Amino acid sequence: MEKDVEELDIPLFMQTKNYERERQERILNAQRQAEEEKRRRYKLQRQAKERKIKELKKRRARVIKLVLAGVTVIVMGTNLVTNLNFSKNDSNDVGVYEAITVEKSFEEIQPEIISINLSYEARQSSINPNNYFKVGSAVTSYVLDTLENSEAYNYFIKYGEMYGVDPYILIAKAFQESSFNHNSCLPGGKNYNGYGVGIMQHETPDGREIVAHNYLTGEDDVAYVTMENAINLEENIKMSAMHFQNCLKENNGNILLALQTYNYGSYMMNSILKDYAGLIGTSVDSVKNNIADIGWLSLVQEAHDNASRYISSWSGSYGDSNYISNVLRYFIGDRACYYCGDTRYIFDFNTLEATMVSDNINIIK
Repeated sequence: MEKDVEELDIPLFMQTKNYERERQERILNAQRQAEEEKRRRYKLQRQAKERKIKELKKRRARVIKLVLAGVTVIVMGTNLVTNLNFSKNDSNDVGVYEAITVEKSFEEIQPEIISINLSYEARQSSINPNNYFKVGSAVTSYVLDTLENSEAYNYFIKYGEMYGVDPYILIAKAFQESSFNHNSCLPGGKNYNGYGVGIMQHETPDGREIVAHNYLTGEDDVAYVTMENAINLEENIKMSAMHFQNCLKENNGNILLALQTYNYGSYMMNSILKDYAGLIGTSVDSVKNNIADIGWLSLVQEAHDNASRYISSWSGSYGDSNYISNVLRYFIGDRACYYCGDTRYIFDFNTLEATMVSDNINIIK
């Protein structure tokens, strides 16, 4: 009873003050615990993302190394590429390589081709802080999960190799074009805009012909951009790889111009390049061949804002003036590997430098 009396002797305002202080402390403790849990979950998510990026880049490294060696490769899911190795042909000091059969997994093989460092940590440390195109900045856990669980992934690898186009450029384009959602961009789908069809957004399928060189058969393939083909996921990706090969060829292997051409079309880009070449006093071919010169991007913006300057009948804005950056933010890696004619290119997005490798000759030294 005395204890009760003592408690009653505490002024009411003090009881209220103590209660309020305790309540505030409970709130702060709960907030701290929530923040700690948030940091813990973020750390786990980041680690999971890094593991997925590493795995995807291991797959990508296998594809690039084999493409550089001129060897046919099929990558299915996470399976290892087996029974392949590379030996140096010592009779030629420029470093020609030939494929030989061995009983080893890819991880046990140390091919002396070009060193392409695709580990997550190395990529993060090597990215140019002034990277104009913000390469890989949108590669989130959602992007990696979507890619990893998709039917489309193997089609991108298959047709990227077949038509000499970096499959991860095609994948990045798919995320930009359709958020990697084929079905939602078909007629009747929630994101169908009335003219762009499917995962790669083939505009107004009208039966037009696409011809592209097949690097596996050595022959030219023909495809027709019909609605039937555009609706089919595999054909949609195949036609996009063929079309992008043409964009690369049209621009002398300049991958940045090829990307913008995919969005703006040949007529608009040719008009822009003629203007830009005139401004700097050179030829269009010289602009295309100088892959580090991106001054033409200012005219890409001008064409977006004032398209009627180039197409008199056009009203409103034109295309996506930031298309290159919007695509490359989804690109996994720092370098793109692709063909243009008989020449393989390795393009570094950090330095804007392209290494050209003659057919059947690999860089070492």
